[in-house]
Amino acid sequence: MCSFEAEAIQTIVNDDIRVNAIYTDERYLNGEFQVPVYASDNAAAMDFCACIDEPLTLMPGEQVMIDTGIRLDMPRTLACELLPRSGLGSRGLVLGNLTGLIDGDYQGNVKVVAWNRHPPFVLDEEGNPKANTSKALTIEPGERICQVLFIEPKRAALNVVDEFETTTKRGTQGFGHSGKTNVL
Repeated sequence: MCSFEAEAIQTIVNDDIRVNAIYTDERYLNGEFQVPVYASDNAAAMDFCACIDEPLTLMPGEQVMIDTGIRLDMPRTLACELLPRSGLGSRGLVLGNLTGLIDGDYQGNVKVVAWNRHPPFVLDEEGNPKANTSKALTIEPGERICQVLFIEPKRAALNVVDEFETTTKRGTQGFGHSGKTNVL
């Protein structure tokens, strides 16, 4: 959809951390799309836009990969998480895998899998399934579609053992281990 390769490079600065960004869509450079910035002094993430040429309608249950028109060059000690925007989630638009992870050595365009999480079928008055056309969602060109959070992941080496030296109170209790109600 977007083939313009910008020569201009922006440096995203967060304290002493610098990330280079190349805009691959000229609409960032001519002011048509909002350049990613932190919206407030305490904002944890910045928003990336949908690099599409015309409005894109997603029917319930449909997902599509959307280019953001941005390439990143991060220090190899960083990665970034792609997170859904709460305003879009309240409309039913979320990320297809609910969160995304961009490794520090990836330098291609950042892409987002957008998913209309509304059910594709609903039941009519007789209980028969029919297409759920009332929950279609439209993404506009340049609309902010995800938040990008830079993180410093810790890498670990796995030490294979026959059993653990200590056990916790929780042990192997997994899903639902804390119950359904608050205990006072």
